[in-house]
Amino acid sequence: IPQAMSDLLTSLPLPSWGIMIIINLVLLLLGMFMDPGSIIVIVIPIFIKSIIALGYDPVWFGVIVTIQSEIAAITPPVGFNLFVLKNVTPGANMRVISQGAIVFVIPMLICIAILTAFPGIATAFSDSVPLLLLPLRGLIESRSVLMLPGLPTFRLSYYSFSPLLLNSQRNC
Repeated sequence: IPQAMSDLLTSLPLPSWGIMIIINLVLLLLGMFMDPGSIIVIVIPIFIKSIIALGYDPVWFGVIVTIQSEIAAITPPVGFNLFVLKNVTPGANMRVISQGAIVFVIPMLICIAILTAFPGIATAFSDSVPLLLLPLRGLIESRSVLMLPGLPTFRLSYYSFSPLLLNSQRNC
């Protein structure tokens, strides 16, 4: 089913930015009624194939989904952070708390619009990490396993230095 829905999404007669707007609207609407963890588990297998097929960077999409998840956490009627704030604020009703949360939703939506218009902002650091690791290339090539006390063992190559960079095939 995820593959069929992904194919349907990519076959729409819209430009790629139009499909991205639809994805953001779906995430925003789902965020009003579901918790962020459920949204990610249910929707990301559908959307990630579409994002890759449209030529977008999955890291960039991960940043967008993270911001959308934060919006979901403070958007009424099911935003969990609103209920936490209600419990720690004596005498405040949910309407006042929800109105106060909207002040934080608007800048995050503007942030999503900026990241959609300029995706390089979200991927600037991940694009430069292989260049930062260039001085360590000899160390990385001489040892195939990095063992740090208290951390799991990671298999190293030039492009996969940490869990955050696994399967990253960026060119230097």
